[in-house]
Amino acid sequence: MPMLRRKQIPNRLNVRKKRISISPKIQKVIGRGSLLLLSVSILAFFAVSGWGAISKAINESYRPGVAKFSACSPLFLQVKTKPLYGVILRTEGSFVKDIFLTSPTTTGSVKAIRLTSSDWVPVYFSKNFTFTQIGEILRLSRLETGDYDPCYVIEQLSLTSGVPVEYILIDDSEKGLQTTVTIAEAQELLRGIEQNTPLQLRTNLLGLRKLDDGTEVSVITYEAFREQYPDFFKIDEIAQEQAFVEVYNATDISGYASIVSRKWAMLGIDISRIGNATYEEVGDALAVMYVRDSLAYSRTQAIIKSSFPNGKLVVKEGRPSNLVTTGDIVVFLIKR
Repeated sequence: MPMLRRKQIPNRLNVRKKRISISPKIQKVIGRGSLLLLSVSILAFFAVSGWGAISKAINESYRPGVAKFSACSPLFLQVKTKPLYGVILRTEGSFVKDIFLTSPTTTGSVKAIRLTSSDWVPVYFSKNFTFTQIGEILRLSRLETGDYDPCYVIEQLSLTSGVPVEYILIDDSEKGLQTTVTIAEAQELLRGIEQNTPLQLRTNLLGLRKLDDGTEVSVITYEAFREQYPDFFKIDEIAQEQAFVEVYNATDISGYASIVSRKWAMLGIDISRIGNATYEEVGDALAVMYVRDSLAYSRTQAIIKSSFPNGKLVVKEGRPSNLVTTGDIVVFLIKR
């Protein structure tokens, strides 16, 4: 009988897998590619980080177009560490579309009163000339300075509203930002306006002005702002000191004491008397301030000081000898 042969079953444990073979040339290319990719990644990281640092430095230091406002220095106060009181103009060339008068909120952001071109009611500022108030301000700017002068316009707005000016920001649709603050501060101010709905001046409550032809029109005035928004710019700490302040004009500029006092009044300073008085010049000082009690009225004194360039205000203790006064603080404006 034939013998049965056992079927040969391969031992799978002994079967070796085939290895993928890569030539040395390809290995070299892959190695160089990996090294190049790593190098590019490192360079990209430092490039992005470096640009971020450069961008941050620019945003926190650069003030675009600040030279444009060099002539505006007499307008500026320094009320807060971070500038929050001021004027934002949204413009298109010399056409002003929107005006925002800003003030700090309790949370450190900004609130604003908005004036659009349609809010500037028609009024005569000169005989036989009908225009809107902002348009007339621009026209007078060209007549008096030869061009559209933002310093002149801001000064007129400050006189009309009593807004204390720490900064100026022009957001122009063609030229971009021009401002006395940094790019970062400007962006923060613009964001604040968008987040907090601006107030509107109620033009239906404005007073009337009689024109040459006998008709009457509404007029935006300082008194209108003061009546509608008496606390909009006010600093509580200033109002709480309750200092009575007298302001006297010793310059040849008519109404100068009233002009300067408006900003102080809107900040909460109690202006008890405004008048004219003679005072001798004191070096190159713009004003002399007498203070009855420096400790009791330190904040009020600081605000008045901030209205003048450093070293341009002379401070004296007591009361002036050349005039009978009753105020806690007496200011003589002797130059501009």
